[in-house]
Amino acid sequence: MVFARSTPLVTSTPPEQITNQSGYATLTTFPRATFPLERGYHVQFFLRTRKDGDSLLAGVSSRRLAQVATR
Repeated sequence: MVFARSTPLVTSTPPEQITNQSGYATLTTFPRATFPLERGYHVQFFLRTRKDGDSLLAGVSSRRLAQVATR
C-alpha cells in the first residue's frame, strides 16, 4: 500500500494505492490554487508504504519525505 500527500497541502491527496506485481504504484495529484508555480520553489511530499492489513502505527511500514522542484 502506498500513500502520498504534499506538505503543506498544496495538491489533492489521492487514495492509498496497492502496488502492482512489480512493486510499483501510480498516484496522481492535482495542484490547488496555493501551489507555487514559480521558478525556485519546491514542494515536499510525505510518502508512506505499508503492508496491507497491518496497523498504520504498529505494522510493517516505511515513511519518507521527498522534495520536488516546481519549475
